[in-house]
Amino acid sequence: MERYLNRSGVSLIEAYELGPQHIKIKFVRNAKIYCYSHAGVGNEHVEAMKQLASEGSGLAQYVAAHPEVKYGYDRI
Repeated sequence: MERYLNRSGVSLIEAYELGPQHIKIKFVRNAKIYCYSHAGVGNEHVEAMKQLASEGSGLAQYVAAHPEVKYGYDRI
């Protein structure tokens, strides 16, 4: 997994991993990995999350703001 840049300095996201049809996220103080896939939350959400992850800003806010994303993960 790649370390999340956390440009704001207050993000709850520690690391992420991009795949062709998914993004995996590891949150701070949580050992579990959460996988958000095209099948689970939709292509539009996954691609937006990938962009935010690459930029290192806004990813946690995006997850929190979209209930279909917040609860649409697969825990690994």
